[in-house]
Amino acid sequence: MGAIDKWVSEASADTPTGKVAQRALELRFRDVIHFLPLAAHLADEDMEYVHQARVATRRAAAALAMFRAFVPPAKCKQMKAMLKQFRKSMDEARDLDVYLERFGAAEEPAAGSLYDRLEHRRREVQMPIIQCASPLLYNEKFRRRAARLVSKVKKHARKRLRREPFGQWATERLQQAWARFQSAVPGDQPTADELHAFRIEIKRFRYALELLRNGLPGAARKQIYPQVKQLQAQLGEIQDHAVAADKLAAWRAEAESDAECELLQRYERDEREQYRGKSEAFLHWWRRDRLDELAAQVESLWSVTQR
Repeated sequence: MGAIDKWVSEASADTPTGKVAQRALELRFRDVIHFLPLAAHLADEDMEYVHQARVATRRAAAALAMFRAFVPPAKCKQMKAMLKQFRKSMDEARDLDVYLERFGAAEEPAAGSLYDRLEHRRREVQMPIIQCASPLLYNEKFRRRAARLVSKVKKHARKRLRREPFGQWATERLQQAWARFQSAVPGDQPTADELHAFRIEIKRFRYALELLRNGLPGAARKQIYPQVKQLQAQLGEIQDHAVAADKLAAWRAEAESDAECELLQRYERDEREQYRGKSEAFLHWWRRDRLDELAAQVESLWSVTQR
């Protein structure tokens, strides 16, 4: 198994929604089961395993939210809590992987001592990931819970809901997701928090498209999805600079030498400049007519399905 499978390929507009819910949850839980042990035990060979595992937990949580009407609330809540625990166990490790790669390439003498301290911290934060992976490797606790939750789809939801054609159900869910997207669109001079909130809603909309794609017209994947993906990437890069600047400022407060402090201050200044520059470039690119164009494409999806 390689990269995460984004799409629920077996679904179509005529497939009963209950079957799609089962398959989507199976796929998302399968990705978590695959990547979390790799992040726990092979991260030193490839740091992307941590990134892939975090993405897998986010996509699984998105599937639970999308298909929550098909599973018992208590089991859904329990599974969401486990996925959140998995993801949080990897947050600091992912941040450190990025900075270790950066400082490892730096030639300044101060970067060497900083690298050593961060590398030590990176080894420490690996332990929570290993502990989270234990239920997958040794007693299969997560695997059993996931299987039981998926099996409940056949019994929990009303028969009428389970048998509803996926195309009709997917269109209704997309309308709801698009309304949330539009409510998060920032104004002309957004704050950093507003851009961050917009980025989160874009990510949710992207995950919704991935789950609903096969119940929607082809434009959902061919035209809309690439634009949403590009939006997420641009805002993600901007947010990364903001987070990096704050992280570097915190490390600067704990610097062990003037040289180390100066190095971190320079990197922090660079991150803040990058944040300002890319934020301005994004706002210039993200004009009102671009939003109107995307809105027309999205809203055309339900006009097609209602014919």
